[in-house]
Amino acid sequence: MSENIDRVRRKILQTAKELMVKQGYKKTTIRQIVSESGVTSGSIYHLFPSKEKIFQAIVNDLMDRVVAIADESFQDKDPALRYAAILEIELVAIQDPTDNWVDIKVPETELSQYALNQEVTLIGRDDKTKVTGIITDISKKADFAATRAMSERGKDTDIITFNVKV
Repeated sequence: MSENIDRVRRKILQTAKELMVKQGYKKTTIRQIVSESGVTSGSIYHLFPSKEKIFQAIVNDLMDRVVAIADESFQDKDPALRYAAILEIELVAIQDPTDNWVDIKVPETELSQYALNQEVTLIGRDDKTKVTGIITDISKKADFAATRAMSERGKDTDIITFNVKV
């Protein structure tokens, strides 16, 4: 990749990441990325055919950095420890301390039990932690995530994600 194309790519990804952190993935548009970055829409679409591909590139770049850090820091350690460190770094990197919501994952067959603006109390796996909040959004997971979840669970039902503000 030429130096100029690489610079433009980095500018697009940095701008998109800032917008997505500030206002979320769904609310971020290509038009906003064009406006904030100063990169033309033609250049953006030449490098990334969709917003999804931009997000994918952001995640891939993050993972490349995470793996490099873990490899350097744990080069003489057990591979399982290195993998655990990568997962921990990922979780910390994607955690937004200003976004106070909890994901509840339930089978689609149980969806009728929940409604927007409904108050719910969640009990953690430790049976001690309790979180009470109001359901402010009900949205289906992306197809790839639902497919992965189904393959892991071995069930044919989709997973629905509830964002519960606390």
